[in-house]
Amino acid sequence: MRTPKINIDPQNITDFNRTEEELEAFFIFCIFVANKNSSVIAQKVNTMFNDIGIGPFAYINFKLKEGKLRSWLEKHKIGQYTRFTLTLTQIAETFVQGDRLLSSCSLADLQDIKGVGLKTSRFFCLHSRANITCAVLDTHVLKWLNEVYGTTHKSTPTSYADYKLLEGLFLGECHKWQKSAVQMDTFIWQYYSNP
Repeated sequence: MRTPKINIDPQNITDFNRTEEELEAFFIFCIFVANKNSSVIAQKVNTMFNDIGIGPFAYINFKLKEGKLRSWLEKHKIGQYTRFTLTLTQIAETFVQGDRLLSSCSLADLQDIKGVGLKTSRFFCLHSRANITCAVLDTHVLKWLNEVYGTTHKSTPTSYADYKLLEGLFLGECHKWQKSAVQMDTFIWQYYSNP
C-alpha cells in the first residue's frame, strides 16, 4: 500500500479535505512547529512521512515498537527529543493501539495528549475542520489583540480562563469583521507577516 505524498505548505495551511494520513502528518506538524520556523518544520515533516508505505501514526507506532522513535527524531533534527518522544508515544497508544481516528477527536481529546495544549489543538482543528470557532493565540493574534484591546499577554496563556477570555475577544472581532475564525486568523497572520 502506498500512502499519498505528504505536502504541508505553511503558506497555505488551511485544508478541510485532508485524508486521514494527511491529517496525521499535519497534526505532527502542529506539534513540532511551536516557536519554530514553519517552512523548516514543514520540510522536515514532509521528509519524515513521504515514501513510508503506511500512515504517519502507524509509522510512529512501528518506530516505537522497534525502540527507535527517539533516534528517528534525532535523525531528522526535530529537537526537544524527550518531550516529543513522550508525545509521539502517546499518539501511537491513542490512535494506533487504541484504534481511534484523528478526524473524530474533539479539542479536549487532543488536549489529553501530553504536549498538546490549548493553542496546538486549536491550530490543528481551525486549519483542518470547516466551521470551527476557536482562536489560535499565537504571537500574531496576541499582538493584534494588544493593539485592539490593550491586552498584555505576550505569550500564549496557560490558564484556561485567560485563554477563554482572549479567545472570546478574538471571536467577537470575527463577528464584527464578518469573518470566520480561520479567515480572521489568516488575515492577522498575513497582516504581521507582510509589513
